[in-house]
Amino acid sequence: MESTSSASVTPIAPFVIAPASLAAAFAAVPDPRRAASVHYPLAAVLALAVTALLANHRSVLAIAEWGARQERSLLRALGFPSGRTPCQSTLHRLFRQVDGDALAAALTAHITPGAAPPHRERNAWSGVAIDGKAQRGRLRFGGGGCPIHALSAVCHASGLVLAHEPVTRNGDKAEAELSVAPALVARLDWRERVLTGAALFCQ
Repeated sequence: MESTSSASVTPIAPFVIAPASLAAAFAAVPDPRRAASVHYPLAAVLALAVTALLANHRSVLAIAEWGARQERSLLRALGFPSGRTPCQSTLHRLFRQVDGDALAAALTAHITPGAAPPHRERNAWSGVAIDGKAQRGRLRFGGGGCPIHALSAVCHASGLVLAHEPVTRNGDKAEAELSVAPALVARLDWRERVLTGAALFCQ
């Protein structure tokens, strides 16, 4: 008897992504799902999440509900040619599987070229500041501190975040940030750049 398991899988229509679009960075992120189970392109799902977050829809449920309410023209622009978007459970499962380091690396590679001043003077180096921030207002603080805490590298001239590294260690905030600083620095191309930061990072 022949298997019919693939009969219900609808192939994803090709979608053209502009090279300058953030979706181009998302397209470089490895998809953790089996090809046979992919109904929504990963780049489209990530673009949907970012767009919904910018519209102040900050939970997985809110992102799913926001996507379901949008016009087909907007959804096509995000990479959903069928006009259908994933539900909350699909988003939750996928977000748990996506490799955060691979996503951060793809975003850094996409953003970094635009962070250099267009007419920098000869022999002038650009500054990059590193600093830790807790994201307030998204999730409640618990006994271990802020649930979302990251160390970021920001270009002085452009204001762009070149890279960030999550801080997952509990306890002293300064020690936690120092523990992830080497990983953040390793993400960046330091040619013609100088690092700035608080006295904490002299260590």
